[in-house]
Amino acid sequence: MDIAFTSRTLPPTPTTTQRGRLSKSAANVIVLDESSAVRRQLCGLIKAIGASILDIEDAELAALAADRGEAEVVFCGVGEGGVLLREVAASRSHRHDTRPWDLVAIVPVSVADSVVESLDGIADDFLSMPIAMAKLRARMRHYGRSRSYLKKLEVQQETLRRYQDEAEEEQRIASHLISRMDAHDPVAARLTRAWIAPAHQLSGDVVAVARAPDDRVNLLLADGTGHGLAAAISVLPVTEVFHRMTERGFDVPTMVAEMNRKVRSFMPADRFVACVVASIDMRERHVDVWNGGCPPARLLDADGQVLRIWHSRHLALGILDGSAFDASVERVAYRAQAQVVLVSDGMSEADGFGGGQQFADVAMLEALSGPADGRLTRVVRSLNVFSGGKPLRDDASIVLGDCLLAPPADPAAVPEPGRVATPSHWLLELRLGPDQLRRLALVPFISGTLDQLGVPRHARSNLFCVLAELLNNAVDHGLLKLESSLGLGEAEHERFIQARAERMSALTSGSLWIRVAAESRDGSPFLQIEVEDSGTGFDVGSIMPPGPVGTASAGDRTNRGLALVRALCDDLRFDQDGRRVVALLPLTPAL
Repeated sequence: MDIAFTSRTLPPTPTTTQRGRLSKSAANVIVLDESSAVRRQLCGLIKAIGASILDIEDAELAALAADRGEAEVVFCGVGEGGVLLREVAASRSHRHDTRPWDLVAIVPVSVADSVVESLDGIADDFLSMPIAMAKLRARMRHYGRSRSYLKKLEVQQETLRRYQDEAEEEQRIASHLISRMDAHDPVAARLTRAWIAPAHQLSGDVVAVARAPDDRVNLLLADGTGHGLAAAISVLPVTEVFHRMTERGFDVPTMVAEMNRKVRSFMPADRFVACVVASIDMRERHVDVWNGGCPPARLLDADGQVLRIWHSRHLALGILDGSAFDASVERVAYRAQAQVVLVSDGMSEADGFGGGQQFADVAMLEALSGPADGRLTRVVRSLNVFSGGKPLRDDASIVLGDCLLAPPADPAAVPEPGRVATPSHWLLELRLGPDQLRRLALVPFISGTLDQLGVPRHARSNLFCVLAELLNNAVDHGLLKLESSLGLGEAEHERFIQARAERMSALTSGSLWIRVAAESRDGSPFLQIEVEDSGTGFDVGSIMPPGPVGTASAGDRTNRGLALVRALCDDLRFDQDGRRVVALLPLTPAL
């Protein structure tokens, strides 16, 4: 067997000097020293390990070059008390846009320890001369690793700065959106007091108050899942629905059902909103409350005694779909001035300074007792004492709404002196069948349509009240043949609502005819409102209050039902056995 040999040239074995050189990305170095001998010796070592030397001898120019990234290390002697080293350090810039570099003090053996101690904190490192090549090479590699770490740190810091700027901008926009959602009503604002303490920069708790066209005052306390921006965004659909539907006069069940639909439609499945809505009707003197996932709401009398507690009977918004969602409310009547109190779990479940108890166990109830004046201040002060002044773990909020015996006057509803509404003439006529009656929220729909036709602002509240009474009478008594709900207690009222829903669902025939005309007589504008149903009629005398039309003052909000309509209208008459009613509502404000 023949064997062939092939020769191959092997690379030479690296010498000790070559192994000791730095990597291909070796540093650029500046050497400063008053002693030319020290400078020559150090430059020789630096070249031997593979670094490049910049020929700069001025301290200020050396620092400037290093700041620009032209040199990574500046070696500087400490002879003559370290004057040169101090000059370099003084010229060094610490701006975030400069490149990192190392200032290394070269200490000859002849330099006293006291001089070195005086320079502590000026240089990044100290090397004693003479220095071995291996040690110098190791220190240079250490400087390279330090610079790499600093560069990574700067990148991280820049990323964090951008993140912080973006987060602050997002919070600014979210705060702006939330503030725009809060439509300020001066009358409603006078009746409520609220306090919110965010656990982070942006609160996931939202408190809102709005007044319906019939002067009902609605309160909202919504608590989004989590904290900060994510929680704040979760409650935006809720507050938007609250203000929009309150302005149009929708009742609480319709409102919370739409809130639930919005949260389910627009938010991720894991984002839900605990919510409590209270509607204070100062004409009928009752409060409707829907509580979904919030701490108990309370009705207090003037002295702070608890008249009623509304526990959470429902799940939070966004959990159940429309078919499973329960929008029913709990109603309670009041006979003297009272106050509704709503709180979030961040307040009720706040931990005490010593631990063991939560704020709602004793301290909050004690602070709520006593006169209504100053009640909010007492609660906030008590919470601060209870928690020992430490930050709260969750967003905390509370809102108090006054329940008066009659709605307060609204100065904005009275036109300025000398400004009289110009009479306009228009006609709206509708005929609605069972499908439309089931689908529409009748009173807000008609009232909202008339508002767009130009009903003066000061007349909208009276119009809403008249429409509500006439339309509900026609549907309840004429089409559905229900007994009057006037004077029913809470349990009877719930049964009435259930019976109404069942009969409306089963309604297959019948119609409702509505005609509203804007007219004027002797320059005074008025609305002629006609409502007719296709039912069999009812005994008008059983529900019609005695006395002539207009015997009660239009500002007297304590009248109920048709008594209030009579007070608001210039004329009110029934015919066709109660199937048809005609009302003349003046649009000129009462003097």
